Amino acid sequence: SPAARGLGDARICSRNPIGKHPDLYLRGTPDGTNKISILNPKILKGIILLAVSFPFLFGGPAFFYWIAGPALQQGNWVPAAFIVTGMFVGVGIVVRAISILLDGFFNPPQ
Repeated sequence: SPAARGLGDARICSRNPIGKHPDLYLRGTPDGTNKISILNPKILKGIILLAVSFPFLFGGPAFFYWIAGPALQQGNWVPAAFIVTGMFVGVGIVVRAISILLDGFFNPPQ
């Protein structure tokens, strides 16, 4: 009945994170057997973490060259320690982001 379908839709929409009907953000596979989420929260979180890590990865070597290099020549190792630590933090964020992305791609949302 249409009323029961409406209640089911309301129940589905209240449980999903974006509050929209699943047909709006799910698409079927070519064989029509299941649906793939195009707004998977894990995939979005992984992409955001990758975006957060890029300044650490690309800015770290630049800061090391322009700031820590001259400071090391003068015997000051503190800027180099902070910059190298930041680069390692960036690598850790990348590893975590890739694991979240792979989890989002290969483990469907429950």
